[in-house]
Amino acid sequence: MFGRKKRQLDTGDGNRHQSPWVLARQRLRQHRPAVWSLRILVVLLFIALFADFIANVRPIYCRIEGRHYFPVVKQYAVSLGLSNWKPPFNGNNWRELTYEKAIMPLIPYSANTLDVYNGNYVGPFDKQKTTSTRYRHWLGTNRVGHDVAAGLVAGTRTAMLVGVVAMALATLIGVLLGSLAGYFGDQHLRLSRAAVLLYSLGLAAGFYYAFIARSAAWMDGNLLIEIIKASAS
Repeated sequence: MFGRKKRQLDTGDGNRHQSPWVLARQRLRQHRPAVWSLRILVVLLFIALFADFIANVRPIYCRIEGRHYFPVVKQYAVSLGLSNWKPPFNGNNWRELTYEKAIMPLIPYSANTLDVYNGNYVGPFDKQKTTSTRYRHWLGTNRVGHDVAAGLVAGTRTAMLVGVVAMALATLIGVLLGSLAGYFGDQHLRLSRAAVLLYSLGLAAGFYYAFIARSAAWMDGNLLIEIIKASAS
């Protein structure tokens, strides 16, 4: 009788043998707003990671004179300084190239591509001067002729990059300070007023350089490339 009672106590609560990750997933599935928020976040992260394959004036794949090229992939090497554009890709107008076969991105415009024939806030349902429906601006253009959809894709990448970097820094600082506080306690780690002042000035200077002085790099989407270059050197 005692053995049967012991077995019931050991197996009566199934959650006792489940890992914290399994319990967290079960609770997440029961919270529908959280599930939909996670799905939207995954979509935004996908757009941010593959932004160059979604909106780009360069083809994803093309064949010219019997040779195969992947201009979007080569763009990363050119941005990192590992390669450079060679004929016939050293020009600025990719539409004038004669492709034997080409796979274009869903949005055939980059965020900084100017369409001088469809500027001054052309709406998505307005008459547009394009060579074909393939090059239509489905969300319209801004005042100078930038494609709105391509700008949204590039903006999603910038927003996700800023959010991920900010949360990574916050996590790093929180874990570091929490570990120090737990290890030293309230009495073993003390700072003078001068040290607190100097550390505060250093943090303010670092914040200014990272997020204000380099704001142009954030907006252009080149900050990640600069970070990779600095890490490689």
